[in-house]
Amino acid sequence: MKRFIALAALFVLGGAATAQARFDVSVNIGVPVAVTPVPVAPPQVVYPAPAPVAYPAPAVPVAYAEPPSFIFSPALGFYVSVGLPYDVVYLDNCYYQYRDGRWYTAASYRGPWTYTSYRGLPYGLSRHRYEQIRYFRDYEYRTYLHDRDHYRGNWYRPVAERRDGRWGERRDYYRDTYRDGRRDDSRDDRRDDRRDYRERH
Repeated sequence: MKRFIALAALFVLGGAATAQARFDVSVNIGVPVAVTPVPVAPPQVVYPAPAPVAYPAPAVPVAYAEPPSFIFSPALGFYVSVGLPYDVVYLDNCYYQYRDGRWYTAASYRGPWTYTSYRGLPYGLSRHRYEQIRYFRDYEYRTYLHDRDHYRGNWYRPVAERRDGRWGERRDYYRDTYRDGRRDDSRDDRRDDRRDYRERH
């Protein structure tokens, strides 16, 4: 048994010697040297050229040779053309035409028409959608067609006259007295009759 204890002690001491041999302490003192990596350029990305976008040219508004007729819609507060292929609105001594989703404006029904943004429209026109304008115009026109003789609404038709050898547009200050495209002078005559009556008495 002594021999067995001696072998076990030898074995334990031999294992401790090898454990001490593996123990290593190193201390380095000095300036650290930074190793910078070599810069590598990123791969160049090539984007394909965008396909050209072709926008359709805006349609040029139609110029009318004959003065159009306008009917006043009380629901809208302005005049809208009747019997034209494209609707024209008369408001604040200007003409507005809606075509292909754009508004155009002109000083005359004959043009020249210029594009105007939605913000450039007068308040009375911009507060209504185009569908509403057509609906109220059609309603007023149906009322007129139902009873032409007793229709109390207003019509307006611009009058062209010759000035200085050129065709110009004369503003019709009696635009509210038009019926069926003709001027109704009976309103003015009534005022004259009242004046004559006062002078006689």
